[in-house]
Amino acid sequence: MQIAEIGTALHLIGWWILHSLWQGVAIGFALAAFLKILRWTTPQTRYVFACIALSGMIVLPAITAVVFDTPQVTSLVSVMDELDSDADADSALRLGRDDRGEGTSGYQAISSKNSPATTWNTSAMSDRLLSLLSLMWLVGVVFYATELGRGIFSINRLRRDTSHVPAAVLDDLLNELIGRLGVKRKIEICESPLINIPMTMGWIYPIILVPPSSLLGLAPHQLQTIIAHELIHIKRYDYVVNFLQSVAETLLFFHPAAAWASRKIREEREFVCDDLTVAVCADPAGYARALTKLARLQRQAEQLALASTDGELKGRIYRIVSDRKDKAVDKKFVLSGFFSLIAVSLVLAVSLAGLKVLSHNVDSGLRERLVDQSPKGDEHIVEDHNRSGESTDDLSREDPRYREAALRALGPHRGSVIVMNPHTGRVYSIVNQDWAFRRQWTAGSTFKMITSLAGIEENKLKESNKGFGYNPAVQMNLARSLAVSDNDYFDILGREVGSDTLFRYSKQFGFGEVTGINHPGEIGAYVPAVVDQGGGPRTGVMGGDIRVTPLQLAVFLSALFNGGKILVPQSTYGEEPITIQDRGSLSISESSIAELRKALRAAVETGTGKKAQQGIYEVSGKTGTIANNDANVGLFASHGLSKNSELVIVVVLEGKKENGAVAAQIAGNIYGSV
Repeated sequence: MQIAEIGTALHLIGWWILHSLWQGVAIGFALAAFLKILRWTTPQTRYVFACIALSGMIVLPAITAVVFDTPQVTSLVSVMDELDSDADADSALRLGRDDRGEGTSGYQAISSKNSPATTWNTSAMSDRLLSLLSLMWLVGVVFYATELGRGIFSINRLRRDTSHVPAAVLDDLLNELIGRLGVKRKIEICESPLINIPMTMGWIYPIILVPPSSLLGLAPHQLQTIIAHELIHIKRYDYVVNFLQSVAETLLFFHPAAAWASRKIREEREFVCDDLTVAVCADPAGYARALTKLARLQRQAEQLALASTDGELKGRIYRIVSDRKDKAVDKKFVLSGFFSLIAVSLVLAVSLAGLKVLSHNVDSGLRERLVDQSPKGDEHIVEDHNRSGESTDDLSREDPRYREAALRALGPHRGSVIVMNPHTGRVYSIVNQDWAFRRQWTAGSTFKMITSLAGIEENKLKESNKGFGYNPAVQMNLARSLAVSDNDYFDILGREVGSDTLFRYSKQFGFGEVTGINHPGEIGAYVPAVVDQGGGPRTGVMGGDIRVTPLQLAVFLSALFNGGKILVPQSTYGEEPITIQDRGSLSISESSIAELRKALRAAVETGTGKKAQQGIYEVSGKTGTIANNDANVGLFASHGLSKNSELVIVVVLEGKKENGAVAAQIAGNIYGSV
């Protein structure tokens, strides 16, 4: 799973890089248009737009990669693995073969027919290219991050090698400027022989570094303007933005538009501080002369420090002494900027629309290819107007909201859905009531819940810390085994517990008896009365000869989450109140039930039921798949908890392409829409 997660991350990074190329250019053109349109405004406005543009070059491609590319980048292998992982496990044991050995996967079966593998090789090749691109990007990021780290180390070295300036006049000057600017932080002015120009550094305890050469070459009023400039950087927290800007440059090291936007940020930031410095010191000419002198002393400013000579110095000096500051509105620039903005907007709109259409087409093509490659024996199912048996249902006591959600989630699938309240037993909807409580089913892997509780209560998990199963390298415990539906684990655990004990627990949980729902024709399904010593090869995994109804599974799930009460399910008319009825309680310790709950939650978070996740309800549940020659059966018994509601939903499907993962996805769609 970790390898799969790394592959997915590399894939998304690759798409982020590709989208950042064209979107970075588009954002760069948009920024250029805005800067031309806003050239008569304050530098602070242009500075904000430049910062937004640089941030957008990182964020917008990431959003695009997640929204547009994630659904369509899944290869056929991963698609079929997700759909058939539970089916392969159950069917392998049912057919008497080891699913880790000679079992044929769904991918192999499909690839052997009509040779569709060629179609998917293109996707695999793109995956490899995206992964290679991501790895190359990571190498570049590591290199530039190392350079950034060296810069941070140099800054720390400068701090260590500084000493406090002994001249009291400079301290007085600093304190005066701090008072005039309203800076409320503790700031020191220090001397460093390692620099040639004044600069500011530090986040929590900022300091202003002054070289000895500047003390000798600048008049006091000139030094005052330079120190004021540095104090303004501190007051504005520009050093924080400067660091984040350096991080953005590291991530976008390959993009010239990002480098240009970053340069604009530095230029506009210096313009802002220049204007504020002139406003504080009221000496534009003196400030310009001070900058000119510092330029002669400058050799190289530290990247992570903020120096007075940052930005294009010639343009800054001209701007200060001319008092122009772009106050006039140039109509030619406004028109060109306006048309540039329109062009960029059109490019963005067309590109995003094209990506949306491409995403839809690729997703539709994926579905069509999967349908075309699947066996044709189920074609009559889609055309069957009574595919879910809802035409024979008694609708007089159905909640229309829940029923509509269940029918919409089922779509063309043949199946049954039960939605009920685990604490009161109120049944909100039963789609296909014949399947729900008038027909019996093999429990499949949902029976592993019974095996788990019996194993805990009978103290048969003493070896679980060493791991049941045939692979000693994999340490399996109950929660992990139930989450991934490990057949080997539950086969051995079932033998340890014994079939007689499993039958006894099944009857205690209400299997083999009618639930008492107020609908006619309910059956009690079947639990064998024959006691078998040692357990059969399928009892602990799929319940052996035990048969259940989906409604019995719903009542059992309710008992796991309502404190152990086996309730009588009841359908009511509208908001008609019901009287809670129970047929008994689970004779199981709360700690055992709590262990099973954790395992059921893990099955949805990381295991076979992960398609039930949808963000509104916290879902716990267990999938089950029974492979037959005519049609497969997919089961999902679940519990969902949200801020305002608590539900139990059981889904059973029948068809050649059905399995527990599909049933879990349908249940997740219902949770997400009620």
